[in-house]
Order: sequence, then C-alpha cells, then structure tokens
Amino acid sequence: MAQHAQSPIIAPGFNPALLARAQALDEDVAHFTGSLDWRDEPLARALRAGGECAELDAYLARIAELRDASDDAPVASTSSASFVYPPPAAAPMFLLAHAYVRYMGPS
Repeated sequence: MAQHAQSPIIAPGFNPALLARAQALDEDVAHFTGSLDWRDEPLARALRAGGECAELDAYLARIAELRDASDDAPVASTSSASFVYPPPAAAPMFLLAHAYVRYMGPS
C-alpha cells in the first residue's frame, strides 16, 4: 500500500504503523507452529515456491497485480476467476479493502 500512499483513496487512511502486520503475522505463525524457524519447514518452503496450492497462488498473484498497478493504469487480471475486475483507478481501493478485511475489520 505504500506505493499508493498518495492516492486520494488511500491517503486519508494510510497509517503504516497500523497496516504493517508482517512481524505480528510472523509471530502468530511461529506461536501456532511452535517454531521460530517455521519458514524453513517443508510446507512453508513448498507454499513459497508456488504450485502446491492453486488458490494461494491465485490470491498472491492478484495482490501483486494490485500492488504493482499504477493509480491511473488499467488493472488487467491474469486470474482465471469468472468475475470481472473493476477499472483502472480501483487498485488502491482494493488494497484498502483487503487491509481492512484482513487486519482491521470485525473479527
């Protein structure tokens, strides 16, 4: 989201301290797996390599598409999903919605 921090959609609510969740997520995974070295586990390596889980691969590809889209360029999806993604300037809006649902929304 930092790439889109100046977008009129993102700027009003952009709070890097609130949205920077990588460390907390890492700690959660370490807690639930019982291993500080969980990234070295075979399953974690396989998932990072891709191809093990089509749904995860599609999800990560879509987030990358939105992350890499410019605020005024079309968001062309390579996803095989059957629904149509909205127009160009929507990338920041989708990233904001993703952050809200994942990190700040109702639990």
